[in-house]
Amino acid sequence: MRQLSLPKVTIGIPTRNRVGLLERSLKSALDQDYPNLDVFVSDNASTDSTGELLSSFGTAIRYVSSSETLTIAENWNRTLDNAQGEYFLLLSDDDFLVPSAVSRLMETFLRDPGSVALVYGKSELLRETEGAAVSAMWTIPPESEPVSEFILQSYKSRRYYPTGATMCRTSEMRAKGGYSWGGFGLVLDMAMVVKICSMDTLRRVVFVPHVVFTSVVHKGNLSGSAGILEWSDEIYRLSRMAAGILNLPPRSAKEMLDCAEAYLIRFVFYLAMSRRRTLGDSVSLLTYVLRISVRHLNAASLPVFVRMLLKYLIPNKIIGRLRIIKSGQ
Repeated sequence: MRQLSLPKVTIGIPTRNRVGLLERSLKSALDQDYPNLDVFVSDNASTDSTGELLSSFGTAIRYVSSSETLTIAENWNRTLDNAQGEYFLLLSDDDFLVPSAVSRLMETFLRDPGSVALVYGKSELLRETEGAAVSAMWTIPPESEPVSEFILQSYKSRRYYPTGATMCRTSEMRAKGGYSWGGFGLVLDMAMVVKICSMDTLRRVVFVPHVVFTSVVHKGNLSGSAGILEWSDEIYRLSRMAAGILNLPPRSAKEMLDCAEAYLIRFVFYLAMSRRRTLGDSVSLLTYVLRISVRHLNAASLPVFVRMLLKYLIPNKIIGRLRIIKSGQ
């Protein structure tokens, strides 16, 4: 198939002071087997050698550098504003794609473009302290589902759609104002997906059952450095806005909000406990998380709260011993 017979796809990479990780991300974008590709990098006033790295790629990529520091939303929007492709994928500067990522996502998108809101694929997690990537998918979703069901299942922690594994139409993302909405600074990717899904609630979200993307977990991740309270506030605010703009019936809207409460509790527990370093850290973080969690307890979130509390209060060795006793070994 000739290159120009396929729609152009832009891979947008926002970056700031991550030259050591950016090179791998860039190479993964340029190694795609999809023939009609546009790679654009938005350098957010980096003070390391990012500029030298970008210039070394010559005409293989397009990039722009700012002299003043932009917000995350501004930098993400600049990649979208400069996109030349009909379709857009945002790749973080610390993550990377498999060579067939764009081809697999586009193949699915073009199969029935009129009914598809967005396409996403399987993801893997790679921790900087470990050598092998593991699946980031706790459950395998259906290959196609209504947009409202997709959002609802997201708040049940049954859908995982990082930006590097998710493809949307560039025109629709721009029509919805890009990544600027609701004053969000942390859940920009989730907010964008909600906006795209709200454009036509009769459309569907399609899942590609192949690994397309690897997310790298390291000390500099935004999710690891932002405040727990800020995360919980944005997640809950987005759930309320999503229930409204998706025009859900009252019962479905209530279910989404209940699920959001449970999702929030699960998330803040995970975020807090992943940061503990000492026993003192664990006690102070747990106290902090309990204060946040009790605000969001209801019939749906209470079982999650109890499970998470037991998970982080009971040492793993005891849990393992209890499982052995239960199995009769």
